[in-house]
Amino acid sequence: MRQWQVQSVDQLDAKRISQWWELLDNTPEFESPYFTPTYVQTVARVLPNVEVAFLADGKRLNAVFPFERLHGNVAGAVGRTLADYQGIIYREGTSIDPTALLHAAQLVRWEFDHVFPVKQPLESNCWAVWSSPQMDFSKGHQAYIDKVYDRSANLKKTVRTGQNRMTKAFGALTAGKQQCESDLLEPLLQWKCDQYEAQHRKHPFREPWVRELLRLWMQQTDDRFRGEIVYLKAADKPVALHYCLRSTTVSHFLVNTYDFDSARYSPGLVSMLMAAETGAYGDVQRVDFGKGLESYKSRLATAETMVGEGCVDLNHTRYVLNQTLQRSRYRFLRSQWADPVRSLARRAAAKVPAVRTLLHMR
Repeated sequence: MRQWQVQSVDQLDAKRISQWWELLDNTPEFESPYFTPTYVQTVARVLPNVEVAFLADGKRLNAVFPFERLHGNVAGAVGRTLADYQGIIYREGTSIDPTALLHAAQLVRWEFDHVFPVKQPLESNCWAVWSSPQMDFSKGHQAYIDKVYDRSANLKKTVRTGQNRMTKAFGALTAGKQQCESDLLEPLLQWKCDQYEAQHRKHPFREPWVRELLRLWMQQTDDRFRGEIVYLKAADKPVALHYCLRSTTVSHFLVNTYDFDSARYSPGLVSMLMAAETGAYGDVQRVDFGKGLESYKSRLATAETMVGEGCVDLNHTRYVLNQTLQRSRYRFLRSQWADPVRSLARRAAAKVPAVRTLLHMR
């Protein structure tokens, strides 16, 4: 009987890494930077206790499960709040028993909030499923542009008006991308911190490990995994910046921000669509925005995938109680009462920041 084998990242040898890449080559469903060995190895350089469970059959690797071992032998996502995709990478037809995996790894629980794909063996463990909107470039950048503008004449008008007004206010606009060492990372992080802190919202972008990871990813040069910044500049001064983590054909937007002085001109929409029009995304076929209700995602998305939130727990009583509580919470969040209560909570938190901690608000 095949058994899961668990190793710390620093124990992985070249043969195992090669098998991991081969597994990804044969499972196109898992085409994402988050499932690559390079992602896991770079995270392990700045965060402790990153391990990988492998399920092999002779010389062939059939499944990989990267995780961070948290206090109490709980498995968390590799990369924590930066991990937009999480899960078990496996060949089609491989039998996966999540509870057997936990036993083999000496874990008691696995908590996830962006598991992909949402299907068995993990679908029944999800208490909520969220859309992760995407820009689909599989038919070409111009086909994408035509589709979003045909769908919404108002969007086209907003973007063209924003372009014209920014050009008059700041100078000629250019869209492009930077990779490797970039002088744009520091302003991007500062703008994002200022944006959250002006709203008294929690964020991870002053955490040293987050900043170090974003720098490490920018230093990667492999087309299969690297960080890059897509930018919009006016007269060579940045006005909108987007940090992307990409694999060969899939890019994830991690951090989106802009200069407050340009806020009235819709710089985010302008920059994303100008980048598509000018081919700044390169050979990427899908840009994944990540789960969330921000309006720009629905306006720009032409495809979507689903990610799940839930857990696998060896303590059945705790699992049932947790699942019942979380499903009740999400039923409320999707009810008619959610928006007025959310609005009241935001007003209270703006005056008394401690309310955010009390209610676990972002």
